[in-house]
Amino acid sequence: MNKKIPTILAQNIKQRRLDMGISQEQLAEIINASRLTIAWLETEKRWISAEMLERLASAFNCQPYELLQDKAPSSDQ
Repeated sequence: MNKKIPTILAQNIKQRRLDMGISQEQLAEIINASRLTIAWLETEKRWISAEMLERLASAFNCQPYELLQDKAPSSDQ
């Protein structure tokens, strides 16, 4: 099953935030955004700018492209 990039991004943001053990509000403070922005990103209601992608990657200590990669195993094997 192929997921769309917005879905993958939303899942990765939420999963990494939960892995860090922080709330949407805390992540918003770290990247200088609103909690609503984080909620919208996690529910695919808002697309992301390159600048926001970089700020999120920095907060998650990863490369921006990693937030766009599907971590689920492929069913095409």
